[in-house]
Amino acid sequence: MRTKIFDLISEELKSSDNQKGKVVGKFILVKSDDEISMLFGGINEYPYHANLLEQFCSQQNIPSFWSKKPDELTMQSDIFKLCGGGWVEVNFGEKKFTFFGESKAYGKFILSELNYFLTENGHFKEFETVIKQ
Repeated sequence: MRTKIFDLISEELKSSDNQKGKVVGKFILVKSDDEISMLFGGINEYPYHANLLEQFCSQQNIPSFWSKKPDELTMQSDIFKLCGGGWVEVNFGEKKFTFFGESKAYGKFILSELNYFLTENGHFKEFETVIKQ
């Protein structure tokens, strides 16, 4: 299965001195039969997990509608399935990703899907990854 990452954290946040190289954001996992995608972005740009899903649907040309704006967007797809979400702290100085929490709208991330993604996606090879249950 292929993995695809949508890193929506702005370059400005990644290099910001006032953050000391740390960014806290949200992430979601979206899966199809042959691909699992992770989208993550900073909380200032993406205050709701639904904003990440909206970005994914827009980029993939997937119809969607707001079932409870701004909290919940519904994806209209027989191909893609939302596998939950959570929070992520990225420490660029220490090269560390910490995944925790859950999405109030879409539920907790599926641990097996997150583990598979982290193992298979090259984006994380140079980073320590921590998953807090």
